[in-house]
Amino acid sequence: MKNTDIIKIKKIDSLRDISYNQFLQFNELVVLAEQLEEDKDSFLTYKLLKLFYDLPKETVKKFTLEQTEELLSKALSIFDDSPTLQNIVIMEGKEYGLIPNFGKIKGGELIDLEDLFKNDKWIEIFSILYRPIVGEINDRGEYRIEEYEEYDDRFKNIDAYTAIACKNFFFKSFQILKQHTLTSTETPKK
Repeated sequence: MKNTDIIKIKKIDSLRDISYNQFLQFNELVVLAEQLEEDKDSFLTYKLLKLFYDLPKETVKKFTLEQTEELLSKALSIFDDSPTLQNIVIMEGKEYGLIPNFGKIKGGELIDLEDLFKNDKWIEIFSILYRPIVGEINDRGEYRIEEYEEYDDRFKNIDAYTAIACKNFFFKSFQILKQHTLTSTETPKK
């Protein structure tokens, strides 16, 4: 690469810097690469640098091996994050709050969530779980969210950190609930 060639490269420091859809595409690429018999590494390198940095193959070919490895290493290091659930997320300049009290969840929310869980439709699930905050957040961090009407795709650009944290929380909660349900329905042994 010539010294006069200047390429702007997106900064990627955490899962917050990639979208959930990019995360899903990454998983698909890894599975696809595993199925290849040859050229796994070069296939994955070009595809990952395109996915995360939007760098075309022609540009990547001009990089030194050290530059390529540095970019790849930086992108892959974000998967060391351990996302934690957030009650409030900001997306495209708007604040969204997680349902504040799951004990008061409405029937429509629950029915739609169950249907979406079955069909693995997480973007729509996020739009039920996180809704625009109405009014101000008080000193204790309490807030109100918009009433539920229907799910939508407004979270199609949700960052991977928030999405993974939310999924992990609900999968763990579901497993705990399932275990408690199984335990409580067991017939006592005599």
